[in-house]
Amino acid sequence: VDGGYYDNFGVATALAWLHQGLEDSGTIQHVLLIQVRGAPSDPRAVATGWHGWFYQAWAPLQTLLSVRETGQISHNDEELTLLRDYWCGRGVRIDTVTFEFAGDETPLSWHLTGRERQRLDDEWRRQATGPGVEAVRAFLRTERLRASNQAGYARAVACEPARPSGQPPARDRKSTRLNSSHT
Repeated sequence: VDGGYYDNFGVATALAWLHQGLEDSGTIQHVLLIQVRGAPSDPRAVATGWHGWFYQAWAPLQTLLSVRETGQISHNDEELTLLRDYWCGRGVRIDTVTFEFAGDETPLSWHLTGRERQRLDDEWRRQATGPGVEAVRAFLRTERLRASNQAGYARAVACEPARPSGQPPARDRKSTRLNSSHT
C-alpha cells in the first residue's frame, strides 16, 4: 500500500492481482472489475465568486491535489485498457463498472455517523436502478450461459482490443465507466 501517492484508488494493485490470477488460472474467460469511487471522476468546478485571501492562498494546493487525482484516474484507465487488450488477445474478456458517490463531501470516515450512513444508503438507492447495477446484472446473466450454452457463452464473452495492435494510447480517453464494447 502506498498511501495514495501513486495509486489512490487501488486500481494498480487490483490489476496486478488480476493479471497474476489470470496467469495462474488458465480457465477464466470473463472478469468484472468493479470500481467504487468516493467522488465523481469528472467534477465540474463552479466559480462562486471571491472567497477571500485564505481561499486564494489555498487554491494552488487544492489544484495540485485535484490534478494528482485526475492523473491517477487517467493512468488507471490506460493501465486497464492495456490489461484488457493483453488478455483479450488470450481469450479473456475484462469488463468494468464504476460506482461513484455523486453527492458533496463523501462520508469516508471509519466511524460513520447515522447521518453519513443515511447519505450512503440514499446514494446506493439512487444508483440501484442505474447503468452500473445493470452492467453487473448483464455480467451475471452472461455467466449463467457458461453451464447451459457454451456456444452462446463464447459469443457473449468474445472481445476485441480497445485499440488495434500497435496503435498508440489515446491521450483523451474517457473513464472506463461502462465502455459499451466491454459491457
